[in-house]
Amino acid sequence: MFDPFPELVAWGREIGEGDLPIEMEIDEEGQEAVLTVLRTDDPQRVLLRVTRKYENTTLLEGIMARATLAAALKAELLRFFAVEFDPQHWDLRGDPEDIEDDHVFVKDTVLNHPWLATADSANGPRSQDTEVL
Repeated sequence: MFDPFPELVAWGREIGEGDLPIEMEIDEEGQEAVLTVLRTDDPQRVLLRVTRKYENTTLLEGIMARATLAAALKAELLRFFAVEFDPQHWDLRGDPEDIEDDHVFVKDTVLNHPWLATADSANGPRSQDTEVL
């Protein structure tokens, strides 16, 4: 077990800044996926591709506005920590007596990250910015 949030926030920040290509791996109980964001001919748009690691299987592929993708990730991280975050699930030390320290550390580290602190709901996701291939 490891805390995926710092990597996820860094991935989103790099998308927002246009530092591409960028890739991130997610391992959900043995189902490993690779999230890749690539440049397109239009500097405002990116190709988002989700594939299975070790397989030649594309799970999702689409072109979207780069700013929209970054804003959607920001909004979802903020929503997750406000509504769904379960500190017991992210107890990094495994000590139920010490749960508060882990909860504060994980949540505060993510929410105080400079990239998330600049969240702008006016640039949130819009359905017309996405084309599924």
